[in-house]
Amino acid sequence: MITLLMQSAFYAQFTFVGVAANYGTWIKEPGASAYLLYTVNTKIDLVPNATYFLPHMVDVENGTHEYTWWTVNLDGHYVVVEKSKLQLFGLMGLNFTNELKRIDELWQGQQPYKDKVTINKLGLNIGAGGQLHLSKFFNPFAEVKYTLGERDQLCFALGIIFRIAPDRVPDESEDF
Repeated sequence: MITLLMQSAFYAQFTFVGVAANYGTWIKEPGASAYLLYTVNTKIDLVPNATYFLPHMVDVENGTHEYTWWTVNLDGHYVVVEKSKLQLFGLMGLNFTNELKRIDELWQGQQPYKDKVTINKLGLNIGAGGQLHLSKFFNPFAEVKYTLGERDQLCFALGIIFRIAPDRVPDESEDF
């Protein structure tokens, strides 16, 4: 048992960094993400990632409301299918969302009123995704995850990850 634990600890390392384009169904704006992929073993990866969504403007009767969001996620990927160049995984994780609302209105039609409200939310992610192993050094990927929490939403991501750990590069003889 100790040998297996030591082998898993030795195998674990950051193996990829990446970027992705996102879209959130509740936020209704595109976003950009940064990813790190930490390999625990051949089936499990920890994937911390952060996303910034573009601001969303809403016109109200006497002014505007501007919403800005960013999220930080700690997701776990579990590989369920690995065939040829395709890898499919299930996803579960934790979500932290920060929402900033800027209010710029004329109060009662005359007095300028400006305010900022910040709301932080916690949630759980569940979803699935896949990677295409097109090269030893980069892989395009796609994810779909549903965030359960105060503001439930479905988020789509399409991106690319780049290998940063040269000792994890597969041999030529390995058949992806």
